[in-house]
Amino acid sequence: MTSEVKSQDENIVDNKLFIDFLFFFILIPFLLTLVLVTPLNKLFVLHTSNPEVIPFYFSNYAHANILHLLENLIPYYLLISLIFRFHRDRHKFYIDMFLIFGLLPLLISSGNSILFPSRNALGFSGIVSALFSYLLYTIYIYIQEQYNLKFRYIIPLSIFGFSVFLIILKYQIVYSINLAYTILFFFVLLFTAIVYKTDLEEFIISTWDFIEIYIKKSLTSGKLIDVFFSLYIFMVLVILMIVIFLFLFPVNIENVNIFGHYIGYCFGLFAPLASRTLQKLGFYY
Repeated sequence: MTSEVKSQDENIVDNKLFIDFLFFFILIPFLLTLVLVTPLNKLFVLHTSNPEVIPFYFSNYAHANILHLLENLIPYYLLISLIFRFHRDRHKFYIDMFLIFGLLPLLISSGNSILFPSRNALGFSGIVSALFSYLLYTIYIYIQEQYNLKFRYIIPLSIFGFSVFLIILKYQIVYSINLAYTILFFFVLLFTAIVYKTDLEEFIISTWDFIEIYIKKSLTSGKLIDVFFSLYIFMVLVILMIVIFLFLFPVNIENVNIFGHYIGYCFGLFAPLASRTLQKLGFYY
């Protein structure tokens, strides 16, 4: 009887994984491609000077050409693969994905319409930006659960703040933005790091221990696929930290919606933080 129940549970898990894989790895890329090759793509372009209802949402799922689509799909596949590897709560994951895929496009289009009223807007990259910062949040939760620790939200906020500082510093160097604000932001981060020194040190040590144990465990398993997969996870995480500055926040910003990227980048972290806070306060279960 016990074995039958166990088998049923495994089947349920397999079915859920199949549905998740089908939706995120097959259906979404297929729909993005379908939009590109049909008249819908032209219909979905948001003209910020005269925004219409349908493009206001769906412009985030249209692309200028096949190269534009591929530039978004490649990091999307990498990010969603890693998110699937580290997320543990399917219910909360789908709430977060609903916010990112459902609410974020409206925020990006609103920002574009207000700040850039004389240009067209389209592209999936704002959602990709959100998935990147959401990956940071997912790893934070994963390490917390692995070590049964109770990290405060200052950890993901500090990681986010440091990455935003690097972005600002990059544009400061290239475009000579207001230096005073950049310096002020740096000292705010430094002050935060000093105040929460113990929490940050504990998280860094736990993260390093987790990586070391994970790789050693794979190496001692004797299975080549485990070793390869462990190294793949580790290397992709490192590479993504570099790619985020090259792809989402490039030096040449002439044809890139940096503002949309930044909205997505902020939303991908703060949306799940706000969602968990509301859940703790009893707004939903």
